[in-house]
Amino acid sequence: RMLRLALKSQDPRSQCTRRYFSTTESFLQTIRRDGESFRRNLSNLSSTSDLLLQEPSVAMKMIQLLDKNEDPKNIASILSWMESKHILGNLFLYSSLLSKCGKIEDPKIALQIHSMMKRSAITPDNIMRTHLINLLGRSKCIPEAEEVFRMNGTNDIYTWTTMLTAYGRIGDLTSALRLFEELKRVHKPTIATWNSVLSAYVATGRSLEALQLLKKNTFIPNLTSWNVIVKGLANEGRVQETVTTLREMATSGIEPNDVTWGGLLDVCATSQNSHLLDALLQEINKAGPLNPKVFGYLIGTYARLNCIRPIIQLLTDASPNFLAEAHPSIWPQIFQTCRSPSDQSSPGDAHFVIDLLTRHPLKLNNITWNSIIQILGRDLNLAEKAIALMDVMESRQIQPDAITWFHAFSACESDLISTPVIDRLLDRYNQFRQKSNMDIDLKTCTLLMKIYAQRERLDIVRSLFHQIPKEKVDLRCYNQMLFALAQERGHFSEGWDLFQEAKRIGLCPNDFTYSAVIALCTINQIHSSLKTIDEEIKSLPESSLLQNGLVNAYGVSRDPESALRVFATISHKDSYSWGSLFTALGNSQDLAKLDEMVAKFFQLEKKDFVSWPSVLQHIAIINYGKCGNYQQAENLFREISSPSEDAWKAIFSAGRNHGDVAVIDDLVRQLKESSFQITPELYGTILLAYSHSGTLPQVEKIFEEMDRKDRNPFIYNTMIWGYGNFRQIDKALAAFNSLLDRFQPDGNTIMALLNAFNHSLKPDEALDLLQRMERDYHISPGHQHLGAVIDAFCRAGRLDAAEKLIEEKAHDDVIAWTSLMSGARLYGNINKATEIAERIRSLNPTDASHLLMLANVQGKLGQWEDQRLTFQQLSLKEIKRIPGRSWVFHNGKKHSFVMNEQEHPMINLIREKTAEVVEKIEEMGYQPDISWVTKDISPEEKRKDLCRHSERLAMTYALISTPPGSPMTIFKNLRVCGDCHSYTGFVSKAYDREITVRDAVTWHVFKDGSCSCGGKY
Repeated sequence: RMLRLALKSQDPRSQCTRRYFSTTESFLQTIRRDGESFRRNLSNLSSTSDLLLQEPSVAMKMIQLLDKNEDPKNIASILSWMESKHILGNLFLYSSLLSKCGKIEDPKIALQIHSMMKRSAITPDNIMRTHLINLLGRSKCIPEAEEVFRMNGTNDIYTWTTMLTAYGRIGDLTSALRLFEELKRVHKPTIATWNSVLSAYVATGRSLEALQLLKKNTFIPNLTSWNVIVKGLANEGRVQETVTTLREMATSGIEPNDVTWGGLLDVCATSQNSHLLDALLQEINKAGPLNPKVFGYLIGTYARLNCIRPIIQLLTDASPNFLAEAHPSIWPQIFQTCRSPSDQSSPGDAHFVIDLLTRHPLKLNNITWNSIIQILGRDLNLAEKAIALMDVMESRQIQPDAITWFHAFSACESDLISTPVIDRLLDRYNQFRQKSNMDIDLKTCTLLMKIYAQRERLDIVRSLFHQIPKEKVDLRCYNQMLFALAQERGHFSEGWDLFQEAKRIGLCPNDFTYSAVIALCTINQIHSSLKTIDEEIKSLPESSLLQNGLVNAYGVSRDPESALRVFATISHKDSYSWGSLFTALGNSQDLAKLDEMVAKFFQLEKKDFVSWPSVLQHIAIINYGKCGNYQQAENLFREISSPSEDAWKAIFSAGRNHGDVAVIDDLVRQLKESSFQITPELYGTILLAYSHSGTLPQVEKIFEEMDRKDRNPFIYNTMIWGYGNFRQIDKALAAFNSLLDRFQPDGNTIMALLNAFNHSLKPDEALDLLQRMERDYHISPGHQHLGAVIDAFCRAGRLDAAEKLIEEKAHDDVIAWTSLMSGARLYGNINKATEIAERIRSLNPTDASHLLMLANVQGKLGQWEDQRLTFQQLSLKEIKRIPGRSWVFHNGKKHSFVMNEQEHPMINLIREKTAEVVEKIEEMGYQPDISWVTKDISPEEKRKDLCRHSERLAMTYALISTPPGSPMTIFKNLRVCGDCHSYTGFVSKAYDREITVRDAVTWHVFKDGSCSCGGKY
């Protein structure tokens, strides 16, 4: 801005120019610390048309501000800027520019400078000519170097030597020797010239000839001469000749110095020549005590060879003063070597080195500390040690900078670091920024948003996002914010508005953005917005990441048609693509299509997959189980010669979805016979399978058989879930307290206990636990925890309390409102149901689940005209109602029934037996509750309709097929209606049976006429 003001001023040209130079210098000195900003601002200046910017003196001022060994990118930017302004420059400009090209080896830069100098018609002096030949020679532009060398004018000895060196760099010994003969006719060779000749011999692998030339006594060699030859011999692998030459060097009166040892040790590391290293160590020890530089070279060599043991020995033997004088760069190298597996490094090595850093006042700069903190956190998983080193830094008067904080927070990405530790570090960072008046660093802030998003701390992510100045917020910030909002339900409106805002301010969404929005739609079950994103993505270049994400999202939404449509557009289908599709079809229980796509995989994908990928095989096994085809899942499992832990988990998951306890028993037997080591995670899968099969005693038996050390939090969580589903709240609380004796609970633990309170109709206890989560257990409540409490109040009929919670904490959570709708349906509150239906419709216009519940409430209350209109809305939305299905297992076979079943071979006998059962239990007092039939039919037809319910048919089949008095287990894919619940209680008493019923939500255990739910259905 200052530059633009200066350029627009009305001052006389000379005064404006002086102001401009002053402003330019200040401007450049400000941005010199950031090469990227330097280049970007030069690019911006290129678009300015003011005549002042065409002054060569302006370019001169910029060049003078550069360092001696400048970053080639900055040099290239200045050259491009000069070209854009048609500034050719003068003798002084190019002289200054060449002096800044210290170690550049870039042909593009060298040729551009050479071309610009030619166009400016400059006649360079010997010094400039030497600099230019040196630049061209280092960049291996030999024809251009020769052109400059042969220009009119007399070359001095330095120019000749520089050209000679250029030939040596490319290994052109013939041209070097020819030029050397020419040189001797004009000048007397200096020692630098002779060294260039020696270098040319060495560059062509003829170090022995160079050594012979040195021994002819044609010139008096110096230290550089000997260094060139010994390094050449070492590079050629001539260990004995290298050692002999070192000794001859010392005999001649020239002792090897730091450069000698450094060059030779570099060869050892580069060539991985341990034999040479051993020989050199003997010579170094003979030469006397180590000095700090050679000590550093040795450390660097061992580090490059991944040998930590010799490094530890060197550090152990070194005195504190000696360590303080060593070059700071050795310490990051040492820590890098601590993680190397090639030299039997131990975890204690890094701690030993950290202790040295802490105990001794070493002279380390900010860059070194930053590197150490980065390595400890990123590579060695010693995040807390890395953070602790910041205290050591500050105690030595070295203030952390933006890079220090970034590396410290990067260390916090590890799961080993608890959230409270990160919270304390963030507080410290904020205090440091306030004290030092430092703006928040965008890179660090984005990283923090990512860390807290992964830990589901939306409040902190949101706070960080709003701390960033609006002009600095970029797409990465929006992406991390969207990712955080997509971690849990209830934030769809905020996330969707944020996505639209990013596009409105001109940010172009990338794959990460769309992935986050897809997750946002999926977790909130907003199908309409998912379709919108699908349409947007169609106009973008193909992205397998987004296509796979959509397939997975449609699978979760139980929309297999859309999943198949997107899958068909994927050009390069990988394991994730197929796995997402299998999962989508499994979630939709579309067995025929799953069979078809598995067969298609084998037919079409053999060219891409040499063998059936194990992860894909496991996914197929699980999803065949979801589709009810356990036999096919078992067939796939049998194809695995040596099942892994993941394979066993997959088949147990399939068995769990199948539901037959005999299947689980058989799998456990096979697992034990295989002598496979059962891990705690695999134990957890077995417990889940038994729990899902309705055999809580077997779950308890497996738990008791486990070693106590194997009972990790996952195991305890599984037990709490199991007890909760069976409404055994006392046992659930006992399992929770057992976990507290050994572990810190996590979010899953709290969710399991909330589930237990929910099913036991204890909403007040659930609310109390929710309120204590953060205070007592340092766990931030998520929407899944809040949803469980809301559902508990709904189940208990306390709809007003549930609605108050939703309005306060989950006002745009469709799933929370759906729970309240379910409660209104259960308790026949038509006004509340209608009101909630409108609320859900406003949040998610395409969702129709609330219409089904509303129709049921209307039918229950006899509001047939209203129900007819509701069904019309459903038909317009083309909603497919999921048919009720119940099943039982008998003799290893699954017997399945639907409403008004016609296909089962024993259906006639089942109907006769059902009529007999109804007659028997009516004598005991059973009265059908026809209000559960929400159809506009006569009372008598309603009574008959109840008798056709799938769970009653399955129960009758079990009564016929199993011995009198034996327990029965019935499964249903939907909720059991209230009348069937009452009916089952009477059947259990009339036939002296224990009947376990698993519906879509929980377990009911009926015995002697009573249910485990205590009659609070």
